[in-house]
Amino acid sequence: MLAFFLVSPEFLLLVQDITGSNSQNVAGIEYIFEQHDNIIETVYWTAVAYVSLYTGVLFAVLAFSKVFQEQRDYAHRHAVLRDVIPILIAHSRRYDD
Repeated sequence: MLAFFLVSPEFLLLVQDITGSNSQNVAGIEYIFEQHDNIIETVYWTAVAYVSLYTGVLFAVLAFSKVFQEQRDYAHRHAVLRDVIPILIAHSRRYDD
C-alpha cells in the first residue's frame, strides 16, 4: 500500500512540505493540508478500504473455521457411533440368549 503512494507526486509533495518545514511552515500546517487535500483524502480512503477488507477476511476465516470445526466434531461423533454399534449389538444378543 505504501509503495503506491511513494510513487505518487502528490504524496511526495505533501511529505516534502511537511518534512521540509521550518517554524513558519509548521504554524501553517492547515494550509499545507488544504493544498494537498486530494492526496490526503486518497490516502485516508485507501487505508479505510484496506482495513475493512482485512477485517472482512478475518471475520470470514473465523466463521469458516467454526463451520469446519463443527464438521470435524460431526465426523468424530459418527466414527465413535460406528465403532460402538457392533458392541451394542453384541451386548443385546448376549442378553437375548
